[in-house]
Amino acid sequence: FPVTIMAVIWGNLEAKRSAYSFLGKYIQTVSENWEWTKMIDIGVLDPVPPSLPVPIIHLGFLKANEISCLLSSCKYAVLTTYPPDFFSKSGIFAAYASHGLAVLSAPSRDDHFASMDGLLESVHFQKINKEVYQAPSFLASKLNEWYREHDLEKHIKLVYLPIIRKVVQEHFRY
Repeated sequence: FPVTIMAVIWGNLEAKRSAYSFLGKYIQTVSENWEWTKMIDIGVLDPVPPSLPVPIIHLGFLKANEISCLLSSCKYAVLTTYPPDFFSKSGIFAAYASHGLAVLSAPSRDDHFASMDGLLESVHFQKINKEVYQAPSFLASKLNEWYREHDLEKHIKLVYLPIIRKVVQEHFRY
């Protein structure tokens, strides 16, 4: 029997359209490095469904427990709608991380805030526009480890406190 390896894409209509557009541009590179046999699409249904060389199963809106079960059965996740610097704000990224998925992310030039938060390209996520891809099992385990060890207080100290200090120093000089 053929093994079904699923990737998931989740979000609002604009986000998913952007993600499918990136996938369309890079699908050959992605397919050469990461194998998936089905794409699971959750969230808003597109009246003009996208196409990929693999079947796309459109599930629409699901309950939280259904999403959790679905994510537990997937190996890959697509999150190409915004750069890694915004991952720590994303509930979808947190869901992917907590379920130990290998995340395919958008191209970006600088991941300053992501790296301050301990998220590193080719360690915790894979950028879609790269030629060399990390093994998905490596990325998934590192991302899940990051998620389990992630502490909100530490996150605030590392990411937001330096920003607040800089703003205060620049705007409230005596």
